[in-house]
Amino acid sequence: MSGGSNNDGVLLHQLGAEYGADCPFRLIEKRTSRQQEAQLHQRLMLWQQDNPAEELLPLTYGVLHAGGIWRLFLAYVSYPCVVPLEADSAGELLANLAFRFHCIMGEVHPQEPPEVRALLRRQYRRMAIALSDCDDLNLVLIRDIVDRLALYLAPEKLVLAHNDLHWENVRVEDAADSPRHRLIDLGSVCWNLAGAEFHAQVRQSLMGGAGEPLWPHAISRYAELSGTAPSLLKLSALWYGLVRSAAVWKRVCPGASDRRRKREARLLTRLVSRLCHELSMSN
Repeated sequence: MSGGSNNDGVLLHQLGAEYGADCPFRLIEKRTSRQQEAQLHQRLMLWQQDNPAEELLPLTYGVLHAGGIWRLFLAYVSYPCVVPLEADSAGELLANLAFRFHCIMGEVHPQEPPEVRALLRRQYRRMAIALSDCDDLNLVLIRDIVDRLALYLAPEKLVLAHNDLHWENVRVEDAADSPRHRLIDLGSVCWNLAGAEFHAQVRQSLMGGAGEPLWPHAISRYAELSGTAPSLLKLSALWYGLVRSAAVWKRVCPGASDRRRKREARLLTRLVSRLCHELSMSN
């Protein structure tokens, strides 16, 4: 199995019956250089021992460290998620998974989160560096957006977010009519705004994805579950969509074709425009 952007390789181990009835037949070994991810799995492993009924996250069986690489041993989840055809059902599923994940992380890592303003400014600094060669954007305008967001989102408490919530990271335990969903790949977990979980769906929608956008349904459902105002979640989703789009620009566009650069620049412009519109509607 190949490694993604959040890991240094993944191995699938086949285990025999001699390892015991409680040992899964197949086991994932994920290798990562991220100490933060390894420490999260260490805490999660202890929490799972005390909370065996909560099955959203695959079991962590062990964490080893050697030569600067952490080896995470995790239960293998067999099947990919079948994405609901209806946008409202798909959005509600993502919101349910995100809310459960945030609740679990609040127990696994019960620490006081940083302030919203500090998070936004840190994200802006990284964005400004990434977009230094993007002539289509006005960084002064984006800084003004950050200041307005900091005021508007100040009452919100940050959550330990998955930050990579897309269908490839949603698996199911079995292929039955009522599948048990699992979230995998915790390599991007960090403090963030709750609505940021839906940034991938925002980006897909504003890039002209086919069909009805599902992210408004996700935000509506998450608002019901959490009591957070939908307007705050929407702003968070758009903002983090811009943050991640800036990272894509820095990683992809220096050697990309003119067509790809124009597409990414168009998406960045749309995100800024939509943020300005939503902020004006919120005042």
